[in-house]
Amino acid sequence: DKCGCLDTEGEYHDAGDSWLTDKCAESCSCNLGNITCEDHSCNPNSVCALDKYGDLFCQPTKFDRCSISGDPHYRTFDGFSHHFQ
Repeated sequence: DKCGCLDTEGEYHDAGDSWLTDKCAESCSCNLGNITCEDHSCNPNSVCALDKYGDLFCQPTKFDRCSISGDPHYRTFDGFSHHFQ
């Protein structure tokens, strides 16, 4: 059916929704009126943070850059160059 779920904090989740719990410790989902959760952790290059909607997610702490130029030349995140012609 289309029944949602109430979590342990009394928050309602629509059927099919998934979310991370406090400190991104678990990944939970709502299906057929039941909540199932699995252990979760952010990778070493990210931290648990709130998005603009108040939902938790793993936010990267490190950013890299790649570049594309000319006819075309690509430099990847690890500094490797590819030339396509």
